[in-house]
Amino acid sequence: MNALRTLALAGLLLLAGASARADVIHLESGGQYRGKIVSETSRSVTIKTRGGGTIRVPRDEISRIVKEEDLAETFKKRRAKLEDSRSTKAWCELGDWARSKKLEKQARGCYERALKLDEGCKPAREALGHKLHQGRWHTLEEYNRDVLGLVLYKGDWVTPADKANLEAGLVKRDGRWVMPKDESKKPKPAKPKPSKAPKPKPSKADKDDEPRRGKGAKFRAMSFNIRYDFKNDGRNRWNNRAEAVAKTIKQAEVVAIQEDKAHQVEDLERLLPDYHFVGGGRNPTGSGERCSILVRRKEGKIKDWGEFWLSDTPEVKGSNTWSDRYPRKVTWALIDMKGARSPLLVLNTHLPEKDKGRDPENRIKGARVMNEFLRKRVPSKERKKIAILIAGDYNSAPDEEPRKTLVGSGNTATGLRDSWNEAPHPSFAGTFNGFKGLHTNHRIDWLLVGGPLRVRRYHTFDEKVDDRWPSDHYPIWIDVELR
Repeated sequence: MNALRTLALAGLLLLAGASARADVIHLESGGQYRGKIVSETSRSVTIKTRGGGTIRVPRDEISRIVKEEDLAETFKKRRAKLEDSRSTKAWCELGDWARSKKLEKQARGCYERALKLDEGCKPAREALGHKLHQGRWHTLEEYNRDVLGLVLYKGDWVTPADKANLEAGLVKRDGRWVMPKDESKKPKPAKPKPSKAPKPKPSKADKDDEPRRGKGAKFRAMSFNIRYDFKNDGRNRWNNRAEAVAKTIKQAEVVAIQEDKAHQVEDLERLLPDYHFVGGGRNPTGSGERCSILVRRKEGKIKDWGEFWLSDTPEVKGSNTWSDRYPRKVTWALIDMKGARSPLLVLNTHLPEKDKGRDPENRIKGARVMNEFLRKRVPSKERKKIAILIAGDYNSAPDEEPRKTLVGSGNTATGLRDSWNEAPHPSFAGTFNGFKGLHTNHRIDWLLVGGPLRVRRYHTFDEKVDDRWPSDHYPIWIDVELR
């Protein structure tokens, strides 16, 4: 354990340190160590860290070793070689490289340099987000304003009519604009009389459309595998999808995401300032998939949150005792939703793919660890008082053992229910689309509920956003009521 802590601390120091030139050891777990390699044997590699310490890394924990310069310095050298070049292709290629290394400012400079050489350079225009309309290129702002006729409202582009409705305090419900309290459905009250008249009781329809306040909360909860940032995804790489993912997330108040690494979460935090994010990486160093939980700040407040690992030692960060390829974890959060009497406990996880983990039973074992957490966190006397929402990519169908472990007669201690069976749902069940809009019956992403949580609607969002699929999974969401 002491050695593990030393490695984790050293890794954090290395990642945070300055980097003029460094040797980099990339780990199988997804982390890395930076410094100067001082010795190598057939069994291990020893690296001297920026902090002055020395770490011996076993060969079987290393995926690859590379020597690399500081990215900014490398960019400067590559740019200097192009200084007199009039090749738009060369400048765009350097811009693409800089963007792949998260050097956005430098990348934009390269694309702008290409446009100085050729105003019609299509790769540079597209890289800068420009739009071609009737033979003329427009910046995104010009395109939204001059071509689409949109206007800015609180950071979003909307139609002038929608802006007027928003400024008037209206909200959009089922495709139409209504007052927050749906006053348009209620008859105008008679002029007040000297004596107090009893208030009319609201109809059932009015009750179903109450705003999120008072004696209960109505909100939307989403589970969304956003897909890692894979280099071979081409046009579906993360930097092309980040805004589409953010726009999708904006449709819900409570969101659980999977396959979210640090740089992806940083992008989403920038694009979604109205949301509170919690969750850390699954590896001992804090790197890797986070399984983050997001809550819209105006609708809910996170009272407490934490993590545990799907292993024989759930409390040990990064623990992997079942010989899986990677550690697997659960992020949990206890949330007070606006207007609700009962708290909401959310769990988010990502179980291993079939046959990818060395033990095919790992998904079942993981479900059992989650059950045990719920039994301890929600004792029997509290089960009717605490709402439970379990989200995630389970990589298994509803008729397989992981779901049966969490839902069914064998799980009376937690009383979880599958939201798919609680409300009307789409004709197709599948949640994987492969960036192709596939409709299958293989439902591997689930939203399970428990306690005083009523599911009013279940939806699979099988639509493109900005003319692209946000991910290779469809997000699923449920409209719920919590008293």
